[in-house]
Amino acid sequence: KCSGKATGLVSTTRITHATPAVFASHVKHRDMEEEIANQLIEEKVNVLFGGGKKIFSDDKIKLAKKNGYKVVYTREELESANGKYVLGLFSNSHIPYVLDRDDKTVGLLEMTKKAIGLLEKDSDKGFFLMVESGRIDHAAHGNDIASVVAETKEFDEVVGYCLDYARKNKNTLVIVLSDHETGGLGVGIDYGDPIDEKKILNIKATTGTMAKEIKNGGDPKGVIKKYTGLDLTDEEVKKIKDAMKSDNKYALGNAIGEVLSEKVGVKFMSHKHTGVPVPIMAYGPGAEQFKGFRHHVDTSKETANIMLFGGDRIVIT
Repeated sequence: KCSGKATGLVSTTRITHATPAVFASHVKHRDMEEEIANQLIEEKVNVLFGGGKKIFSDDKIKLAKKNGYKVVYTREELESANGKYVLGLFSNSHIPYVLDRDDKTVGLLEMTKKAIGLLEKDSDKGFFLMVESGRIDHAAHGNDIASVVAETKEFDEVVGYCLDYARKNKNTLVIVLSDHETGGLGVGIDYGDPIDEKKILNIKATTGTMAKEIKNGGDPKGVIKKYTGLDLTDEEVKKIKDAMKSDNKYALGNAIGEVLSEKVGVKFMSHKHTGVPVPIMAYGPGAEQFKGFRHHVDTSKETANIMLFGGDRIVIT
């Protein structure tokens, strides 16, 4: 804000989730989402787009409107939204995975396009926009290979749009990075075995959707066949049924993810974050500062420096 730039935060997670929260709030723990919501509003971030409607009580919505925010909830309202401050809450919690969306679900590319359109109107000193494809991480936690692919494809479309924008608007810096890897994805579970892309792309729902249907009495073989076209062995059915007995609410979805991964030629090493180095890529004025191996704390300092003394527009995805 001290640079005079307009600011925006966009995510497929709740807008009060860890990554968007860290840009405009200061709390002791990431789970303090009620307080994070208050601070996002009080800091007057110009554009806030994501999920998390359940976090914003009537009092918080009143606070937002008092602070000048136009509050929108649907695609139609997003398209027509205007003004200096816009709060868009497009799902009760996280925005549904790509594979689970219906025609009414607002996607990341839509939010990004609208955010840039609003921000470039708002300030003659440029803007700062953070765009997060947060559900790639969630899909990898669940070892849900089809969702990892679908969410990453959407993210790739967003990066492409931002790069096209930067090519047309020369004083724009685009930075693409991640804070960590999740799952430890291995490709080709045996030497020489290729990934079966067709089988991956034929999966039509998330492991969470399949798990929910099985929990509600669906036959594991039938449910998996319906959404993936794949046949389970008796051993695989047993693994899924055993997971249903676990107290871990993620166990069933994780088991389905593990079974499907091996069937399509990949394997995750973990359901947790890993220590694998992650890439950082940049395009535009100042891009030369983002080279080599670095700690993301340093990246934040360099980005802040560029905001104050460099490019007019900065997009972080």
